[in-house]
Amino acid sequence: MALSLVGCLSLTIWQATQSLGSGNVQRSHRGQASIAYVLAHEFLAQTTHRNGEIVLLFPPESEAPVAALDSFYEGFARVMSRFRSIKLREVTIPTTRRDCEEGRLNRGNLREKTPSDIANILAFVSWVGFPEEGEGMSLFSGAKPPPFFIYDPSNAAHWKSAMDKGFIGAVARSKISSKNVSPQAEPDTPRQFFDNSYQLITHTAHLDQGAQ
Repeated sequence: MALSLVGCLSLTIWQATQSLGSGNVQRSHRGQASIAYVLAHEFLAQTTHRNGEIVLLFPPESEAPVAALDSFYEGFARVMSRFRSIKLREVTIPTTRRDCEEGRLNRGNLREKTPSDIANILAFVSWVGFPEEGEGMSLFSGAKPPPFFIYDPSNAAHWKSAMDKGFIGAVARSKISSKNVSPQAEPDTPRQFFDNSYQLITHTAHLDQGAQ
């Protein structure tokens, strides 16, 4: 994938723009880096396991901006670089740009591309959404299936029932814009950048909201 070809350049860009406040990197790509940064830290917060693979699910390069995908990958890899026993694997899932934007993923495509042996997989990180009623897949039939951490730019929430069952660790999605929100200063850190534009939905917080 071009992700690996452009990886060194993107890592340099991330390091040069660690403040996320300036530079020539497009704001949307800095946003992808911040999403990956937050999802990576959320994974580390939810589990103590540090030996195995994290599988990153990406669309074909023809269906998404390569620079955005690469920024996401490098943002995630930068956090995980502290743990040599954690390996990242990229898997391309057949999907379309429109389906990505709507958070929709075909169950058959995910099942076909999911590694058959998941014993060594710590988590799936999806840039391609989640299937509707995906919790019924055999992937989740084991005693402790790997959790999904998802970037979903839509408001469709195809992952809701799977999160209810505890199969989704966290979802990052765009905040609903409001005309009454005051302009905010340019963020200084990846987390600030994320909090300005996105929201993180976790299993625990989701359950708490449902109980209200």
